[in-house]
Amino acid sequence: VDDLSIRGPGPDALAIQNANVDGPTNRIFYGARNGTLDISNVTIAHGFDNRRGGCIRQMGDLVLTHVTLTSCRVYSSFLNTQGGAADVRGNLTLTDSVVSSNSASTAGTYRNVWGGGLYVYGSTTIRGSTISGNTAAGFFSSGGGLSVGDATITDSTISGNAASGDGTGGG
Repeated sequence: VDDLSIRGPGPDALAIQNANVDGPTNRIFYGARNGTLDISNVTIAHGFDNRRGGCIRQMGDLVLTHVTLTSCRVYSSFLNTQGGAADVRGNLTLTDSVVSSNSASTAGTYRNVWGGGLYVYGSTTIRGSTISGNTAAGFFSSGGGLSVGDATITDSTISGNAASGDGTGGG
């Protein structure tokens, strides 16, 4: 499948989550192709990975509309750890969504962490969304809330995110 769309009844009505919160690697979605993963009207929670994208790792584009991404995490001893909630290799469009209480962290010295909430390799468009309470923690940490390249952000709130270590901010 190159493209996949998932439509729920609303983020308060349907949660897609890992049942074994403290278990082994249990990412919720992994898009191994370069297509578009388009998700709307759900909560995605409690995903975990040992390197990238605690709840979502998407190799193509990711479109999230009316989605709550929460309590997702990555923890690793690898050199690079990124995207507590989502690691997106393509472009991200986030509309009327919430990304909160996610984390990316690593053990050991000289380890890099990017995007406690979101890490996006391509371009990012964020509209009417909230990114808050996310953390990136490691020797070098960047973007507690999000670590992105080109971004267009309108009518959104980005607050209360933190990056610890030698990084470039909580953003």
